[in-house]
Amino acid sequence: MAKKPGFSAAASQAPPCSRDEAAEGIIFSHDPKTGFLSRRWSLAWRLAATFLLTTLLIVLALSAVVYLSTAFYLDGQLKAELTAQA
Repeated sequence: MAKKPGFSAAASQAPPCSRDEAAEGIIFSHDPKTGFLSRRWSLAWRLAATFLLTTLLIVLALSAVVYLSTAFYLDGQLKAELTAQA
C-alpha cells in the first residue's frame, strides 16, 4: 500500500493530552481521513448527553400530552356550559 506524502505512522496516532483535557473527558486526536484534529468524548460524557436528551424528549412529550388533554377538557366544559345556558 502506497503511503500518502506528508503522513507518517506517528501522525496517525493520538497526540498526548494534558491532564486537564483528560479530566474533562475530551481527547483530541488526529483524523487521517480529513487531516484535522477530531474530538472524541469520553463514555461518561456520551452517556450523560444521551440521558439528558432522552429526559428532555420525555418531558416535552408529557408536556404536550398534558396540554392537549387539558385543552380538550376545558373545551368540552365550555361547550357543556354554553349548551346549558342556551
